[in-house]
Amino acid sequence: MHWVKPTSEISKTDVALAGGKGASLGEMTQAGILVPGGFVILSSAFENFLKETHLNIEIEAALDTVNHKETHTVENASEKIQTLILEAEIPKNVLNEIKNFFKKLDTKYVAVRSSATAEDSANAAWAGQLESYLNTTEETLLENVKRCWASLFTPRAIFYRFEKELHKQKISVAVVVQKMIQSEKSGIAFSVHPVTEDHNQLIIEAGFGLGESIVSGAVRPDSYVVQKSPEKIIDIVVNTQSRALYQKPEGGNEWKDLDAGIGTSQVLSQEQILNLSKVILNIEKHYGFPCDIEWAFEKDKFYITQSRPITTLKAKNTAPNLLEVLGVKWQFGVTRNMSFLHQCLSSAGHFFDTQDFGVKVHQIQLALTEHGTHTSIFTDPANMKDYVAAILETINTTQKVTALKNKYETFAKDLFISLDNLNKEQTKEAWIDFSKKYQRMSAGLFLTTVIGRAGGDLLAKKLKEVGVTEQTIPDVIGLITYPDEHTPLFNSQLDLLIIVADQQKGKVFDLDDQLTGWLNKYGYIPVNFCDEPWSIEDIKTQFDSLLKKDCVKEVERYVSDNKNKIKLKKEKLDELNNNEITTIAYAIAEGTYLNEFRKSVFSKVSLSYRNFFRTVAQKINSSDWRDCFYLMPDEITKILNGEKLDIEIIKKERDNIAYYISSSINFIVLNQEELAIVKAFIAYSRGEGDKTQQIQVTSENQIKGYSANRGVVRGVARIILSSKDFDKLQAGEILVTTMTSVDFVPIMERAGAFVTNEGGITSHASIVAREMNKPCIIGTQNGTRIIKDGDLVEVNGNSGIVSVLK
Repeated sequence: MHWVKPTSEISKTDVALAGGKGASLGEMTQAGILVPGGFVILSSAFENFLKETHLNIEIEAALDTVNHKETHTVENASEKIQTLILEAEIPKNVLNEIKNFFKKLDTKYVAVRSSATAEDSANAAWAGQLESYLNTTEETLLENVKRCWASLFTPRAIFYRFEKELHKQKISVAVVVQKMIQSEKSGIAFSVHPVTEDHNQLIIEAGFGLGESIVSGAVRPDSYVVQKSPEKIIDIVVNTQSRALYQKPEGGNEWKDLDAGIGTSQVLSQEQILNLSKVILNIEKHYGFPCDIEWAFEKDKFYITQSRPITTLKAKNTAPNLLEVLGVKWQFGVTRNMSFLHQCLSSAGHFFDTQDFGVKVHQIQLALTEHGTHTSIFTDPANMKDYVAAILETINTTQKVTALKNKYETFAKDLFISLDNLNKEQTKEAWIDFSKKYQRMSAGLFLTTVIGRAGGDLLAKKLKEVGVTEQTIPDVIGLITYPDEHTPLFNSQLDLLIIVADQQKGKVFDLDDQLTGWLNKYGYIPVNFCDEPWSIEDIKTQFDSLLKKDCVKEVERYVSDNKNKIKLKKEKLDELNNNEITTIAYAIAEGTYLNEFRKSVFSKVSLSYRNFFRTVAQKINSSDWRDCFYLMPDEITKILNGEKLDIEIIKKERDNIAYYISSSINFIVLNQEELAIVKAFIAYSRGEGDKTQQIQVTSENQIKGYSANRGVVRGVARIILSSKDFDKLQAGEILVTTMTSVDFVPIMERAGAFVTNEGGITSHASIVAREMNKPCIIGTQNGTRIIKDGDLVEVNGNSGIVSVLK
C-alpha cells in the first residue's frame, strides 16, 4: 500500500486521501498551472500511524470529554492528544516512504503543510485552522510531519470542529511537502473582489519576502484591482513595508528590515500584475468558481502555492447561472436517481422521437451521471425556448390535448408488450425492440413538466388579461386545473385510507391480505428508475401512522373535496367563459394526470426489467444486475450477441461521465477537462462550494419561486434531501427539498408547508400540496442552499416568496 503520492498524480477528486489543499495543488499541477513540485503524505498514512500506535482509542476518549463552550475542556483534550502524537514513533514503512520521496525532490528546503480532508470546501473553510512549516530541512522533516498531524487537534481546530458540527464526521489529515520557493515577492489574490463582490473584478495583494507575512496579517500589502473584461488595472494602492520574512541559512524563517527605497516601492510592476491576473483567471476558469489563491514570485516566475473556493460571497440578485461548456451556455435542470443507461435512451428519445408526441422540435440535453445512477440534466436555453413553443402548439386545442393523452397511453401499452416479450425471449431482437419503445416513451418525460411550467405562466397571463387580480390568480389556477381523473398516487393514498377506515369501523377482514393486495397494486410507485418498491414493512408503517387519524372522516373529506373541486372548477370556467383559458386549463389538468401516469409507467417498467438485467449481468460475470446501469444500449446488444465485455473497466471509466446527443454525431462523451467543469458547477449548485451561484432572490433574506398552492405559514425549516432525513421533520415544520416524490408523502402530512428547488404546477409537490391544502412554493432553484436547517421562515404561497426571519 502506498502512503505517499507525488502531487502530479493527485486530482481534486482525491480530497479524502490528499486533503483539500493537497487535492487542489494536484489538480492545478495536472492542469498545467505552475505549482512547486512535491508530494503528499496521504491521510491513510496518518490513520495507519494512529492504528499502529493505538492512539485512535485514546484520541476518541479525549474528544468525548469536550464541551466546546467550556474552553478548559477543549484545551485539556488538545494538550493530551498533541502530546500523544508528538511522542509516538512513525511506523517504519511510512517513515521510509517519506524519506525516499524527499530524496527524489532533490532540494534542501521544503514547505510542510497540513491538509485536512474537510478542508477548503466552502461549507467548512479550514484556512488557518491547521499548521504550516516553511524552510523545513531533512533533519526537521519528520518532526514537522508529526506537528502537522497534531495540528488537527489544536484548541482552535477542535473548537472549529465542534462549532461547525463536524465532530461526528470522520476528519483526517494529509501532509503536503513541496519544494520551498524563496519568494522575492508573494501574496494572495481573489478572482472575485471579496468586498465589492463584483464578478468582473479581481484583487491582488502583494508584499516582499515570504507569503506567510501577508497571510498572517503581519504586514500591510500593496493592493491591485484588475477589471477582467476589458482587461485593465483600475486601482493601485501602494503601502509601506518596513520588514519582510525570509529564510534563515540554517533553516526556518527570520524577519529582516527593508531599505526605505524598497519598502516604499510598488511590489509588482503593471506588467507583472497583468501576467498574474491571467494565471488567476485560468485557475477560476478551470475550477468554474471564484478562487482564493496564494502565490509566490521567484526568478521571474509566478508559482501558485494554494487555491480554494472563496467562502464569503453572498448570493447574487440575478437569474440563475449558466454552465458554459462545448461552446454552449447550459441551464441546470434537475438531478434524479436515473441510470446512465436510462439517460442514454432518454437523451436519444428527446432528440429523435419528440415528433411521435406531435412536438416538432427536438430537445438537446447535456447529462452528468455519477456512480451509475445519479444523473443531473442541463438544457440549452435557445433550444429550450423553441421546444417550449412547440409543446404549447401541441396543446392549443382540446382535441390536440386528447390526442396527446392517447399517444401516452398507446406508447405505454406498446412498451409493456415489448417488455413482456423481452422477459420471455431475452434475445438481441427483443432487446432492440424494447429499447426503441423505451426511447420513444422517454421523449414524453419532459413534456408534462413543460406543460405545467410554461402552461401555468401562459394561463396566468391570460387570466390577468380578463381581469383576474394577481392576488387571486394562484387560487384560480389551482381550481381550474384540477384534474378530473385521479392520479395513481391519489388512488394509492385513498385506497390505503379506506383500508384503515374499515379497520376503525370494526370491519372483520385479514389485514395482511388487504395490505398485500394494496402492495401488489401500488408497490411499484416509488421505484421511478433506480429505487426500490415499497415493502410490506413500509406499508405497515404508513398504516400505523394513519391509525392515529380519524380515517373515516378523512375518506369522506377526500371524496367530498374531490366532488366539490370538480364542481367549482366547472362553475369558474363557465364564469370566465373564455375558450383559450379553458383549453390551457384542460391541458394543465391532463398534464397533471399524465405527469403521474408516465412516472407510474417507468416505475413499473423499471421494476419488471430487473430479471432480464440479471441474465445480462451473468453473461458478463457479474452478480449484480445494477451493473447493467453502466452500459450503453448497443453494448447490451453485443452482450446478447455473445461478446464479452469487462464490466469492471466500464464501471471505472463511467463512474463519472458527462455526455449528450448531437445532430452530427449520435453520442458524444465530454473529455476530462469538460467533465471537471460540469462536476464543479453541480457541486456548487448543491451548496458544496462557494455561494456565487446566481439564484432568484428578492433580497438577502428572501427567495422567489412559483406558488403552487396559496396560504401563509411560519415555521422552522428542515432540509430534507433523502429518506434518511425524514425523522428530522416535526409536525408543523417547513419541508425544504430539491423535489418531492411519492416516498415523501408520509412526512408531507406532518409538514406545515413545502418549498422545493424544482418542479412546475404539475409536479408531485404541487399535486400533493393542493390535495392536502398546504402552502407550497416550487422552483426556487436553490432553496436548499439559502435556507439553513433550523431557520425560522415564512412561506407565502400567495406571493411565491420564502422569507428567512431568523
